[in-house]
This record gives sequence, C-alpha cells and structure tokens, in this order.
Amino acid sequence: MKGQSAAVFSVCIRAGGNHLYCGSCDNSIIQWYPATGDTHRTFKGHSEAVFSVCLSADGNHLYSGSWDNTIIQWATATGDNLRTFKGHSEAVFSVCLPADGTHLRSEEHTSELQSRSMFSFAVFCLNK
Repeated sequence: MKGQSAAVFSVCIRAGGNHLYCGSCDNSIIQWYPATGDTHRTFKGHSEAVFSVCLSADGNHLYSGSWDNTIIQWATATGDNLRTFKGHSEAVFSVCLPADGTHLRSEEHTSELQSRSMFSFAVFCLNK
C-alpha cells in the first residue's frame, strides 16, 4: 500500500479487518481498505509526527499520540477531530484504550541529563 509520504510509526486494524489505520511521520493518519490497498480517508490535525494509533473497542473512535505532545480523538466515520487532549510535556509515544473505554492511557518519553531516558504516563478520564 502506498499513500503516506513519510515513515509509518504505528498501525492498528479494526476488528473484522475491514479498515487499517497508519500513523505517520508526515503528521497524518491514513485509513485503508486492507483487501484492496485503497485509501479511504486521511486524518489531519497533528502538527508533528504521529507515533501511536489506537481504536476504541466499538471502532467508532480512533486515538492518536504525536510528537506535538497531544492526543486527538477522531470519529472514524467522518474523520472529524472530536477532542484534543493536552497535558504531556513531551512527545506522546503510546496511547491505549482498554476495552471498557473509560480511561485513555498514554506515555511520553523524556530525555534527561547524561542521555538517560525515562517514561512518564498519563491517564485521561473519558466521559461517556
């Protein structure tokens, strides 16, 4: 499949396999039809590379973590940016939504003196 103009950092597939989502260094997410390799929709809203993508259990929402220190909640049916989560001070490398869909978990990576690395975590409460 071709379509993204830069390296792909994260991939997730919807249950049933009818849609594939790829987060990229070109600041976008592309929704694909895996069976044909055709693109369906491009999600744009991050100002930096997208490192992580995660689907809700029902497939109605996509969450993306980015180098721009934010997480965006997207409507998969329309591609609309529903909500931007701010709270990280560094790039968001990982987002995860448990099956119950109540709390979005995310991880940022920070560099300290002497090239030591550490990870910090955030949990965002999602109102149903």
